[in-house]
Amino acid sequence: MFVLNGKRINIYAQFETEDGTRYANLINPDVRASVGVQEIPDPVPPEDYSDETYYRTEQDTEPYVVFTRKSDEQLEALRVSKVNAKLAVIRQVREGILNRLAGIALAASLAGDDATTAAFVAVRKGLLDITTDLPTNPAEIDAAVVQRYQALVALCTPAMTGAFNQVDA
Repeated sequence: MFVLNGKRINIYAQFETEDGTRYANLINPDVRASVGVQEIPDPVPPEDYSDETYYRTEQDTEPYVVFTRKSDEQLEALRVSKVNAKLAVIRQVREGILNRLAGIALAASLAGDDATTAAFVAVRKGLLDITTDLPTNPAEIDAAVVQRYQALVALCTPAMTGAFNQVDA
């Protein structure tokens, strides 16, 4: 970051001194030094800084960069938004699996395959409950859902396992 007389400046822009001397830019360190431009280090953000948890405001005068933590309400809304986005994807995947399994179960029922029909009933209930009591931390949801999918695949007959092909388990 570059400053002159307590104000931040853009060294890539045209510059004119108080006495009228014009420069196309101030990228040359010797030119910067001759007009009094100083390079200062960028401020260090808070230890827990992320774009999601803080606003970063740049300004022309000191302190040049201000880090403002977002409110608890904003952070909670962000968390809820992430959870809802994950749940929407989980429900979409579940819908596809349920549709495939229903077709497999119907064919099994018509063929008299009672083991597959019974397994379908258990797996269907598990799929419908897959979003129940999930962690509230978005980072933990995927692992919990994959674990549940693995448990459901274990209940499947060989005829049913292909329905889970789009799930990374």
